[in-house]
Amino acid sequence: MKIYRIIKLLFLITTIASCSNNLATNNNIKKPAVRTDHDIQVVFDKNKHKLYKVYKDALKENSQLQGKTIYQITINNQGKVVKSNVYKFSPGTKQLANGINDIIYTMDFGEINQKQNATILYPIDFLPKS
Repeated sequence: MKIYRIIKLLFLITTIASCSNNLATNNNIKKPAVRTDHDIQVVFDKNKHKLYKVYKDALKENSQLQGKTIYQITINNQGKVVKSNVYKFSPGTKQLANGINDIIYTMDFGEINQKQNATILYPIDFLPKS
C-alpha cells in the first residue's frame, strides 16, 4: 500500500511538472484577434495621469486653455505606437497637442494576433479650470 502511494505521488508530481513545462514553452495564452475601441480606451485611461500632467503644466501658462485635439495613431501588432500625428487641433493648443503626442508614443497597447498595423483617430478634449 505504501509503494502504491509513492508511485501515485510520483505520477502526480510528474504530471504537474509536465503541465507547467508545456505552459512555459508553448505559450498557450491566446492573443486577441483585433484591437477594440475598449482596449484602446483602457490604455489611455491607464496613462491618464501622464496626459493630465502635461495639460496641468500648460494651464499654468494659460489658465483658459481649452479645445479639442484629434490624433492619428498607428499601432503595430506588438502594441507599439509606430506613428502618431496631431491630426487636428484647436487654436492655441498646438504646443499642448505636441506634448500629448510625445506621451502617446510611449503607450503600449498590448500584443494582438493581427498582421497589419491599425490606424485610429483618437480625440482628446481639453477643458479649462473651473
